[in-house]
Amino acid sequence: MSRTLYKTMRPAIVTILAGAVSVLLAQAPPAFDVASVKVADGPTIGIGLQRSGGRITWTATRATLVGYAFQVPYYRIMGLGAERLWIAIQAETDPSASEAQIRLMLQKLLADRLQLVVHRETKDRQVFALTVAKGGPKMKLVKPDEAVSPLPKGILRGMTPPDGQMVGFVLNNHPSYIARRVTMQQVADALFTDTETIVLDKTGLPGAFDFELNFVSDTSPTLNGDAPSLFMALQEQLGLKLEKQIAPVEMLVVDRMEKTPTAN
Repeated sequence: MSRTLYKTMRPAIVTILAGAVSVLLAQAPPAFDVASVKVADGPTIGIGLQRSGGRITWTATRATLVGYAFQVPYYRIMGLGAERLWIAIQAETDPSASEAQIRLMLQKLLADRLQLVVHRETKDRQVFALTVAKGGPKMKLVKPDEAVSPLPKGILRGMTPPDGQMVGFVLNNHPSYIARRVTMQQVADALFTDTETIVLDKTGLPGAFDFELNFVSDTSPTLNGDAPSLFMALQEQLGLKLEKQIAPVEMLVVDRMEKTPTAN
């Protein structure tokens, strides 16, 4: 190659290389600025990931961490068994990082420190399909700018309404749920606890809802009360129903995940 031709091509080569580096950087998963990962004796006070600005703290089981990182409910995770090993995480990142970015950062952290390797599989499972009952839904559709509704009577005074959550209580000696600004997917996920079966959201209902649900639980025979079964309560109180089906369900399979993290 002549020197004249090289001088002519050099700016183009530099531009191409710079563009390739930019693409690689754009594809690199986001990472925490600083992170500590270690085995813990048990959970700390507080439920779920605790965030204050750019500081993240959380002590949870490996399955819980994986479920949050990949936004998969725990009952769709295979390969970790039922062990209760607690992992404590402390990390720092940009305070403006979104929840989606935090999940990606946690994926990278678990891969780096616990050698997490996963893949997804779709398997046929017996499920309950959550659908709209005849007559339509009976829940309150909440507007995005609407204030959080107060808790019903009987709930502890001073307790903050669970905005964006479906929380279980025992009222009048039978199980109850109170929901504030929850999606139908959140309802389906919560119902796994009582049905012990995967519940798929087939309602087609967008938006978020408020409701209270009172029922007699088949899984808690010591709790009694003047309330209908869960299946009847869903129809009568919420305008929803559960139907048994065989359906494909996407599972997250853990191929590898160490019990002890690498050194901080």
